Amino acid sequence: MIKKNPQLFFEIAKEILSSGNEFRFKATGKSMRPFIEDGDTIKIKPIGNKKLKKGQVAFYSNEANHLLAHRIHAIKNVDDITIYTIRGDGLVYDIEYINHDSILGIAVEADRNGKKIKLNTIFTRYYPLMYFKTIKCRTRIKSAIKSLVNS
Repeated sequence: MIKKNPQLFFEIAKEILSSGNEFRFKATGKSMRPFIEDGDTIKIKPIGNKKLKKGQVAFYSNEANHLLAHRIHAIKNVDDITIYTIRGDGLVYDIEYINHDSILGIAVEADRNGKKIKLNTIFTRYYPLMYFKTIKCRTRIKSAIKSLVNS
């Protein structure tokens, strides 16, 4: 039903979070692989007055009014407006810039086949950022090794 009516999902999620309650939904897609998989159940908590941190998974509405859960990579303040650089863990080049008002909540837990994965610990916030930053380096190393082996 939600896939058939994303606007209804947006309205329900916004209402639940703005009233201070948490909710869960089933993630779809591969943009957060390998840390959040297609089919994981994600727990979202409202942000309230809390400051968001680098590495947290923001649940937000983008310019196309799609609801997404992607990781915060950087935070900047421009003319008293907080801007977040956000991208999915599995998306190397797709970057979005979101203001604070677009963020509805923070993903704090994923449930994968009954196993709970905390998303808001220091490890689960920073390991994906480091993993992402080393992708280009790891690709170059693999290419260099392959060249050495084949020569």
